[in-house]
Amino acid sequence: MECVKDQVERWLEQAVIGLNLCPFASKPHREGLVRIEVCMAPTPERALDAFFDALDALYEHEPSAISNTLLVFPRALEDFDDFLDMVARAERVLKRARARSFVQLASFHPHYRFEREDDPISALTNCSPYPILHLLRAAEVEHAIARHPDTLGIPAKNIETLHALPPERIAHIWPWFTPASDPTEAP
Repeated sequence: MECVKDQVERWLEQAVIGLNLCPFASKPHREGLVRIEVCMAPTPERALDAFFDALDALYEHEPSAISNTLLVFPRALEDFDDFLDMVARAERVLKRARARSFVQLASFHPHYRFEREDDPISALTNCSPYPILHLLRAAEVEHAIARHPDTLGIPAKNIETLHALPPERIAHIWPWFTPASDPTEAP
């Protein structure tokens, strides 16, 4: 599990923070408030159980102890469609529990692709070493958005940043990514 955590930490530091793909990630990471939880569940059903546990941990801890959680699935949810089904199930749980005002979700996957998007480089914004469900405290997200001068411009800036990277830098940060690959096939 430590190897998985190390790979996620490397991706977080080099891609998400290092390239400033998420301008809100640096501070909680620097302060040690980002929890990386590795779930070795072999099935989507067990992965959903881990989601409930991660959600409970956010409820049980103050933001000064855990700001957000990266829930990593190295064994389950390798198939991108299965992963998207899990994300949809988690969103439904939050909606039914009226917990969306408490937690927001972001999703990352090694084979991430945006619907109706022909540019595989743009998917690198959500391309992680393993399937990851990111649980964020909604109040912290709202606070960060309110303080940022141009949240709507972040995606375009990220795509511009990614397209400016030389192929060897992309290969170093995302070694599992091949831009010419079929998004439905594992690299």
